Amino acid sequence: IRTGGESVVPTEVEAALAGLPGAVEVAIVGIPDDAWGEIVCAVVVADPQASPPTLETVRALCAGRLASYKHPRRLEVVETLPRTPATGQLQRRIIVQSLLEKEKV
Repeated sequence: IRTGGESVVPTEVEAALAGLPGAVEVAIVGIPDDAWGEIVCAVVVADPQASPPTLETVRALCAGRLASYKHPRRLEVVETLPRTPATGQLQRRIIVQSLLEKEKV
């Protein structure tokens, strides 16, 4: 992810968000943005037994662990994260496409 001329490695942010209250799974993707190039977006599968996390909760968890430009500027809650059938690898492009399509509606 390139945001404001800085590079952000999604797995680094995901590691910082491990154990996020109210989340079962977290993926970090870059969403195109006119001002920043891309913005960091946290995509979360919420725990059905808990309150879903808020952007403030996500950013607070990142504080002190990551540089501020790596903090997510957007949070999306989804039911599942797309993964490849064979290896279970996260399909970030599909996540970004679905978020962009959601914006168009």
